[in-house]
Amino acid sequence: SFRTGVGGHGIIADVYGGTPGRTIALRADMDALPIQEETGLEYASSRPGVMHACGHDAHTAILIGAARLIVGRKFVGTIRLLFQSAEEINAGAKAMIEAGALDGVDEIYGLHNLPTLAAGEAATGYGAQMGSVDRLEITLEGKGGHGAIPDQSIDPIVCASAVIMSLQTAVSREISPFNPVVITIGSIHAGEANNVIPNSVELTGTVRTFNPDVRDSISNLILRLVERTAEAYRCKALVQYIPQVPVLVNDEGCVQHVEAVIDRMIGRPRRITANPTLAGEDFSLYLERVPGCFFWLGSGPHTDAHL
Repeated sequence: SFRTGVGGHGIIADVYGGTPGRTIALRADMDALPIQEETGLEYASSRPGVMHACGHDAHTAILIGAARLIVGRKFVGTIRLLFQSAEEINAGAKAMIEAGALDGVDEIYGLHNLPTLAAGEAATGYGAQMGSVDRLEITLEGKGGHGAIPDQSIDPIVCASAVIMSLQTAVSREISPFNPVVITIGSIHAGEANNVIPNSVELTGTVRTFNPDVRDSISNLILRLVERTAEAYRCKALVQYIPQVPVLVNDEGCVQHVEAVIDRMIGRPRRITANPTLAGEDFSLYLERVPGCFFWLGSGPHTDAHL
């Protein structure tokens, strides 16, 4: 069977082996980033302002190659090919799941190329491997006025500075150092003129955790820090904590299967133990629902660039 437009732009293709059995899903993300490509390579993007900067075009090509190897062969069960869009904005896996991508699936596997790992090598890891990804939106409301008479205003920019610094204490003083957490404010928008205090400041950020329990509790911690800090500076805070994707946790049995295949195909010396990362991947949404494994495929030029 073959379905297009799944979850927007995704594709689901089932390849039947001829004998009833389990269904194994293979997933490739195929979206790009809003970046102007300037590599000059023969396979560079032909569309201005759009680039496969994370190598998702390679993932798509790999899954197409897998389909060519599989189609026409006899095997037990079904292999489901998932071509997923919108991974870069943490929306594609959710849309695919809602459209039935995992219906009847017993296991799922995915990979990501890794430029810091030499081509011809692969890396695997057990348990939690990639961090959760959540979005933080903060609006701080004060009272605008002239920069020369700040006492007649309520300065949200000074408040924003304090809020940003207070959020770092959430990591350094309220969470165990054995639980990796990152809170990064990535944008600040306020004001138009150098001598005018604005009415409000808007901040956006990202929150990464590596422990599901920490992820469950950190939103309340952030809310308390922001609201109390804003109160100290006479401002009003509106905080939106937007969950996006959970911690990516590999299934032990599925990792063992991937490792056995890697060892057989390219040899045990070329299999590296992966270091966990707080970078996120919405493949984690699939792994919340069915057992599976996400691993790394070397795409770098250097033979000594191990994880």
